[in-house]
Amino acid sequence: MKIVILGVLVFLIVSCLFAATDYSSKAQGVMVMYRDGKTEKAKLNSFNANEVVIFTEASNKRMEQVTIPRAKVNGLSFDEQDHTNRFGSGEEGFVMKDGRVLKGIAEGLDSTTFWRRLSPGGKTERLDRDQVLFIQFRKAQVAEPEPPGRPQKTTVDVAANQAWTVTNVSVKKGQKVSFHVDATKPIMCGGAANINADGVNPFTPDPKRPLNQEKACALIARIGNDVFRVGTVQTPFDVKQNGQLVLGINDWKFTNNFGVFSVLITVEP
Repeated sequence: MKIVILGVLVFLIVSCLFAATDYSSKAQGVMVMYRDGKTEKAKLNSFNANEVVIFTEASNKRMEQVTIPRAKVNGLSFDEQDHTNRFGSGEEGFVMKDGRVLKGIAEGLDSTTFWRRLSPGGKTERLDRDQVLFIQFRKAQVAEPEPPGRPQKTTVDVAANQAWTVTNVSVKKGQKVSFHVDATKPIMCGGAANINADGVNPFTPDPKRPLNQEKACALIARIGNDVFRVGTVQTPFDVKQNGQLVLGINDWKFTNNFGVFSVLITVEP
């Protein structure tokens, strides 16, 4: 009896392995373009509002499934070309083989279709997967130079599931920088929902956090080696040294975090 049960288990395991291999062999080839500039050839399994799932070849030559936070992915290219210049800051959508650029929210897929939501909360539209060249996820906001003597303003989405987010904002010692966080977009952090930029209540110290005497999941900033809390404070901060402004989440474990803080940065001349 034991031998029969063992044989059945072995059969089921082997069947699952072959099924996974067969499924990955049918998946659509794609070049994943990351926000940090890196690219990776893979096969696309699925994506949704929070993650992108791909198949990559492991060291044993088998295809393994890898899940990537969507906030880390800039786009998916099916012709291995970069079409991001067809989208403006904050936009997302699809580039089609016939040259059309269809703006909207890349919502998901099935075996034959990509789904495009025309507006937040609006209706969805089916797109033939064979006719799509490129999918642009929400394009990062880039700071635009302001005329001399005027404040420099830019909006940046700070992902809750990664330690630091580059803002592309340079500051100089003696300048003042202020932050305004969109209060209508809380995040999930540390297993807690509806967390604003002030962080998780009640406060508990943790030496693993970048600022261990500040609340977990609070919005923080770094300029050079100067790390400071931002939170919901809108009073301008005095810049202590020249450098690049980086924003982050006061946390050290990011696997169960979701969402973004939308932050308006103002740098006074």
